[in-house]
Amino acid sequence: MVAQGRGADAGSVKRISAPAIDSAVIAALRARSASDADDRTVVDEHLSRAVLSGDVIGLQLTAGDVIRIASPKRSGGRGIMGLTDATALPMKAEARAVLLRCIGLGRQCVAELERGRSVDLDQLAAKHGCSRRHVERMIDYALLAPDLVKAVADGRLPRGVTAKRLADAPMLWSAQWRMIGPEQPGA
Repeated sequence: MVAQGRGADAGSVKRISAPAIDSAVIAALRARSASDADDRTVVDEHLSRAVLSGDVIGLQLTAGDVIRIASPKRSGGRGIMGLTDATALPMKAEARAVLLRCIGLGRQCVAELERGRSVDLDQLAAKHGCSRRHVERMIDYALLAPDLVKAVADGRLPRGVTAKRLADAPMLWSAQWRMIGPEQPGA
């Protein structure tokens, strides 16, 4: 918190994904070892300490040697999210959280109706302290395409996708995808 907004003063290091660092370290260790052991064993046997600083990873080996390897390049967040358009921004976290809550409540309502815990929508609305229309809308969220729900959960949808935008979505899953813009995966 002391260096907040003063990254240069703190000597900050740009964020790099842990798997990218792991891969670079393991590749360097394997280049110096003839072992056929799994990655964990190679690390346990040969690595004493790893220090990430700037563009270099310093590896202190158990034998006392020090290896310096180039740090992996920072990957862009858009690439991680699967957004190919450089101008596209990811879905806002708040919108994602609201949409996931709506989907969860919708699935709960459907499950209650299927199990016969609630006889009709009015009874279900009274139980949840909301209107019948609210229950109907929540049920609509439960009927979203499974791959669309996964994209929401993974945070792979573009900015502007909200619960309000997906309210009363078409029943056809491919039409749901067309409604929000990106192409349906595997289509």
